[in-house]
Amino acid sequence: MGLTSHAGSAAIDFNNSAAYRQDISEVLLASLTPQNNVLGLIQLGAPFVGPQLWWNEDAFNQYKITGDTGASMTSAVTSMNIAQSDAAVLKVGYILTPDTKVGQAAVETMQITAVAATVLTVARAVSGTATSFASNTVFRVTNAPINPNSDLGPDLSRQRLVKTNYINRFRMDVNIDSEQIIRTHAGYVPGVQDELGYQFQQRMAELLRLIEQAVLYSYPQASGSPTNDFQMMYGLTAWLDGTANTTATVTTTAEPFSDNVLNTLITNIKKQGAVSKAVAVGDRLGAILNALYSDTIRREQSDRVRGFWMNVFDPATANPHELVVDSFINDGVATGSAFVLDPDRIFLRPQLDQGLYTIFAPSFRDGDAGSLLSKLSLEVRNSGLDAGQAHWYHSNIA
Repeated sequence: MGLTSHAGSAAIDFNNSAAYRQDISEVLLASLTPQNNVLGLIQLGAPFVGPQLWWNEDAFNQYKITGDTGASMTSAVTSMNIAQSDAAVLKVGYILTPDTKVGQAAVETMQITAVAATVLTVARAVSGTATSFASNTVFRVTNAPINPNSDLGPDLSRQRLVKTNYINRFRMDVNIDSEQIIRTHAGYVPGVQDELGYQFQQRMAELLRLIEQAVLYSYPQASGSPTNDFQMMYGLTAWLDGTANTTATVTTTAEPFSDNVLNTLITNIKKQGAVSKAVAVGDRLGAILNALYSDTIRREQSDRVRGFWMNVFDPATANPHELVVDSFINDGVATGSAFVLDPDRIFLRPQLDQGLYTIFAPSFRDGDAGSLLSKLSLEVRNSGLDAGQAHWYHSNIA
């Protein structure tokens, strides 16, 4: 029986040639990660310590409340039960109008005359005609008048929410024998002058690609908490599809990608009180999006420049958005994905002093070895309706 395979990589594995060439790239094309990707969009946040990341999250003050959840409200009822988080941002004198009927003629408006814990006392038919409302009716604060010589009122800040994510550890190793290292130093390997440094460069690019995949699509164990040492964080999709935050709203309708679809996603975020700034899609949807807005592009073409591609565009319903075309985003014909994001509310959070570091340790092995390690987690603020949703995920785009 033959001997087992040796550890690491030796000269026999590399198919060396005596030819020497200078024009071979020092970085393998297969290991390159596109720079215009979601990972490049995310800010680096403050370091944390421990196996879990915790943060306090501000809730948007949406100036909307949800009426009685237990029963309907007849035209004669003058009290309304609401959630504690809604009561905290209301004051006596506020005017409430049914959200779906704002702007219509003869619609009833109510005025708050007292706030006691989670119970509002309201004056009915301040304008319009008193009517009945179904349970869970959403009302909008359409005015907030105050009286003359008014006094200091209650603070209107919403209670902060506590959110958490798990640490994710990554490691890439290089283990090269001395014979291969000497061959490269002597110039016997085409395009490679330092095998250890060259392979370390490849592991760096591969690590970025691996972190990119985890940021997009990582899910912890099904139990929702780590059960062993191999912890995994919630990635961006997990936060926005209802897994990490059960109040997150995701669009799963199978439909072609169009400006109307995109504007709907952006409008959903605006109605939550947030402002999105970026759209992240795969290559196919990126091409579709550019085609949708190609008639507004005025780029000068020349003998060396042909075609049109945009990095920033103005949706019909919102502020300018950055376009991020990420080849790692699922882009199937019937399962394509689009992320509408506010990058100011997403952070890569490194473990204290261990976000990205290297280990090169001497040993009695006949060669050199090194490790590239990264320990981090992902903070996604305002990922659901509990605090106001600043990001939106659409799957199944045809």
